Amino acid sequence: MRKSFDTFLQFVFFAGILLIFVFLYLTRIVHIRADDVNKFGSDMNVEIQYASLNTVYQFEQEEKKLITRINILKADYASSVINYANEKNKILESAVLSELEKREKLLSLESIYLNYSFERKLDLIAQENALLERLRGVKCEKFCVYRDLPADF
Repeated sequence: MRKSFDTFLQFVFFAGILLIFVFLYLTRIVHIRADDVNKFGSDMNVEIQYASLNTVYQFEQEEKKLITRINILKADYASSVINYANEKNKILESAVLSELEKREKLLSLESIYLNYSFERKLDLIAQENALLERLRGVKCEKFCVYRDLPADF
């Protein structure tokens, strides 16, 4: 066979392999993310997730789990903010570092603690709070009676 035909076949082979990887990425891998915002976001998912709960005790256990998760996320956020502030103050107050070194260290610190990461942590806290409120709503739909409702309702 001719060498140009072999090169063409190799190109077709690698293009096909590349297309297969792109197809798998777009259909399978993109949807599998650890920080997927829509994991529990819709009411339908909450309804399905908590449909098997039959007693108030089970709902209270789920509430405790969510409250614990919210507290952990809040502690993580506070820890990140405090670490960022402490590191920034150390750099700014350092007498040993030159101005250029301070700027470089501040840039690297800001690349580690991006504003996006702080916003993302706050969004996760808000998402968990919304999930907790929806869980309480589902619990009330199943078990609350009229006299259990607040007076302003």
